[in-house]
Amino acid sequence: MKQWIWQILSGLEWLNKKGVIHRDLKPNNVFFATNDDYTLGGTLKIGDFGMILRSISSNMKAGEYRQTCTRDGCYDYTAPEVLNGEPYNANADVYSLGIIAADLIHHLEVASSEKRNVTFRRGKFPDVLKKIPQSAKDFLKKATSPTKDRPLAKELIKHAFLSDCETSKEDNEIDTLHKIENGHELSETEMQIRENVWSRTSFSVKFQDGTVSRLGVSKDAVEELLKHEIPKESLFDAATRILTILISLTGSTDSSVMNTAIMPYYEEFLKDLHYYAERIKDHKLIFFGLESKSLENLKESYVNGHVKLIPNLEVWMMDGCKDFMRSVFGTDGKIQFTNGNAPLHYMPRNDDLEYISGVQTPVDVEGLDLILSSPIPAEIELLAQRVQKIGSFITKGRMPEVTWSNYNLDVIRNYYRLLLAACNFIKEKLVINILLDFSFSADIQKVIRAPDGFYDFLLPTIDLFVQEPVQSWESWTEVFSVPLCKRTYALYDGEFDPFEAKLSSKASIAASHRFLKLSDRSRVCIGSPTKALRMVGREDVNIEEKLLVVMRILTLQIVLTHSCPFKAMFVLVMARYSNYDLATLVEYLDDLFCYAEKLQDQEIVLFGLEEESFDRIKEKRHVKMIPSIEVWLMDGCKEYLKAQTESEGKIVFSNEDEKLEWIPRREGLVNLNGDFGEEHVHVDNDDMESYRRRLQIMVDAHVPETAELLVERIASISEYISGQTQCADSGQDIDTLKNYLRLLLGACRFAIDKLKEGKHPLFNFNYDMRSVATGMKTVFVQLPTFQVFLLEPMEHWESWAEVSWKLWTPEDEESEEDEEDEENDDVKKDATLDANYLSSSLAEIMKRCNAIYYLP
Repeated sequence: MKQWIWQILSGLEWLNKKGVIHRDLKPNNVFFATNDDYTLGGTLKIGDFGMILRSISSNMKAGEYRQTCTRDGCYDYTAPEVLNGEPYNANADVYSLGIIAADLIHHLEVASSEKRNVTFRRGKFPDVLKKIPQSAKDFLKKATSPTKDRPLAKELIKHAFLSDCETSKEDNEIDTLHKIENGHELSETEMQIRENVWSRTSFSVKFQDGTVSRLGVSKDAVEELLKHEIPKESLFDAATRILTILISLTGSTDSSVMNTAIMPYYEEFLKDLHYYAERIKDHKLIFFGLESKSLENLKESYVNGHVKLIPNLEVWMMDGCKDFMRSVFGTDGKIQFTNGNAPLHYMPRNDDLEYISGVQTPVDVEGLDLILSSPIPAEIELLAQRVQKIGSFITKGRMPEVTWSNYNLDVIRNYYRLLLAACNFIKEKLVINILLDFSFSADIQKVIRAPDGFYDFLLPTIDLFVQEPVQSWESWTEVFSVPLCKRTYALYDGEFDPFEAKLSSKASIAASHRFLKLSDRSRVCIGSPTKALRMVGREDVNIEEKLLVVMRILTLQIVLTHSCPFKAMFVLVMARYSNYDLATLVEYLDDLFCYAEKLQDQEIVLFGLEEESFDRIKEKRHVKMIPSIEVWLMDGCKEYLKAQTESEGKIVFSNEDEKLEWIPRREGLVNLNGDFGEEHVHVDNDDMESYRRRLQIMVDAHVPETAELLVERIASISEYISGQTQCADSGQDIDTLKNYLRLLLGACRFAIDKLKEGKHPLFNFNYDMRSVATGMKTVFVQLPTFQVFLLEPMEHWESWAEVSWKLWTPEDEESEEDEEDEENDDVKKDATLDANYLSSSLAEIMKRCNAIYYLP
């Protein structure tokens, strides 16, 4: 009976942690588990969740709910505060449990039980129960006390009345499952072990298919693990230890630990994990991953795999897995892992190389093609000379001197293969115009951590090379091609971090339609893309991680200016920011955010990135410049930006220092004295020359001084150049009407210039601001309707027109220009490269670059 009460309370405690109030707890909704023996030793389950209420505040701790006052539940078992329509919380279910417990402790006939329940609801203890044991009496009093004094399930389950209730084996397993699901707080011992182990673990490479591998195993981490006994008393501690070991060995967690059917095997599995860890703790150059699907995959990894797999708990339980792993890891000596016939993309296998006697190394190694195509010497002295020259070539003279007589021919041949792998990798990157910088190092920790650096790619010296089997170096070159490729592409794709990658990609796409490529090949962003800027919020920036701050800076710069520092070599970009401390980077990012927030409603202002001069930031030009970090640090720049962001209302950017090629300035309208009449515009079938002359008449005509005449002039010109009559509002002030007329006159002058070049621009008035701002490369030159014009100051329309109209290209020339752009933007390629080879090489490169590299 007590065990049943304990089980129901345990169920309520779990529901409370999930943020649920049952609200209809009664005997009819408590069931025996399927296939149970239906006796006092049976397992109870709470059912019928049709009236549950979830926690209104998901951030509150378990059981602490915002009160509600919905009336629900069965009358006999429902708490009085619920029946009375008063506010209640999770301890309403405890009252229902108290009535059920009263039924179990002292069963009464229906009439008597109803009378007893009425007494409980009045906050009194029924006389009929006064003879029960004191511990039971106190338990019921607490369970049925008024709501303010009634404990929650997690508190009542600790009552002395239930102290002799032993948790069954199944209950232990279910309790463990609940703890894992809810992120139960670790014990102090396990927390300390995890902290010590994870601080010593290596880093991971994550591939496109979602698998992760660790490079090598930290000996210190393993020895820290082995110092501690395997947990035996607590299944939760054992599950925690399993996850700690698997993450330290493979970089992955194991969801199968939540399978209650195999929880009894935790201890045995931990013993095997300790055994694996002990046997591989000296391996610094082996990649280990977690296999969670198939024993066949596990076996294959030790025959023909670059990444060796360790089984998760479910795979470990499969027939034959334990014996196979014991056979692989052996009993003594260092394990020699092979990769069999696993493909080698960069490093040629020895069987594929032909060694020829008497071959001399060219005096001057002039390029990779010569290195890769030259016959290979068979003699040890000549091969050593070749290795020395190649090493010096790819590291720009930084090849260390080597006493080659200390090494046999096989070692030198294998080392030569490693350098050929580096040459192949370099050549592959040169195809897409990426320059790489290699150096040698005798420190294996620096070599294996090279992909997380910002500078040279590191190769092992031959002294270091001989310390690990050649098969390990083969796999190293193959698996490391993923992070090395991602390092060269990282800033193009923004994939250093999953969240930053997704954010950068989405924000760039949202902003991409708003850029212009100027005649000098630079890019500017039209307007400030509000949607993209809202994506790049400041709240979720991890300001404690320098690399993530830099990535957010670059993303924000692209969104604001469409200037792409990612086009620079990755190493140079990161080296540039590595010169600044974290506090400076965070301050710069914060200033960019402030500026972005102030600019987010700008629709047609053109923004660029200024990387050289603070004076250009202040100039009143058509393109407004946002400072790079170098310019931002110049005297006066921070204060200048702060003054703009703290100003009231929308910033109006002046362009007074810039020439207006087509739109006349206000003072230029004063001296106009030509005549303008209806006969000048209402003409059908104008030829090109007549059309040009009529446009010139419009440009030269005097400007009206009354609102009514200005409205008429606007209507006449707009109808003539587009066939669409713009009906300006005569209620607008004279200056606004004159400004819109100036914009139309600028369009006329633009058309006149293009007609002289034999091009005939067609105009279209558009109600969509985005289409107006970005519609350059279409047959129609997009102009704002009068209503759209009113949304931005005239200074902005002046700059937009002067910059964007220069980029207008007739449709018949657009394809040719696009092809030319592609050629100019394309990388310089070796003239001897076959086009088909280039295409297949690029495809293979991108295929290999689809993995994501996570910095530790």
